[in-house]
Amino acid sequence: MHPPPCPPSHDALTGLLPHAAVTGRLSQTLRAAGPAPTRAPGLILVDIRHFRACNDRYGPEQGDTLLQHVARRLTVAVRHGDTVARLDGDEFALILPGLYGHADLARVCQRLLDLLAAPYPLTAATPTLTFALGAARAPDDGDIPADLLRAATRALTHA
Repeated sequence: MHPPPCPPSHDALTGLLPHAAVTGRLSQTLRAAGPAPTRAPGLILVDIRHFRACNDRYGPEQGDTLLQHVARRLTVAVRHGDTVARLDGDEFALILPGLYGHADLARVCQRLLDLLAAPYPLTAATPTLTFALGAARAPDDGDIPADLLRAATRALTHA
């Protein structure tokens, strides 16, 4: 009898941490911060708006290329020690340890939006994508992974 297969350690398309590992990484980050930290972890969820329409228009191969471009931009935007993960088809998560407050988190979100706003060159066209972000920061928005994920998801829904 063989053990069940382990989930992949990285998303095959983007090379990012997969969805299955996000809660564990977020939990590690919260533990490392300790109780009542001055610099607390933040979580940002990134959603590509209307990605399905873009994928339908240009085809799945070009859609995959777009996802890879977005993944690279997110990876370049973060600091050493931050985590970028792919949650689902067009959703990403960033785990950011050591944020000084919500103003620090807001600055990171604006920097991400600016970086992601540039056109994405494809062989077929150069579509302009739009993004929505939802952010949460411990301990204000929660001190366990489920609470932070819920708060960031709520913020993403309202974005």
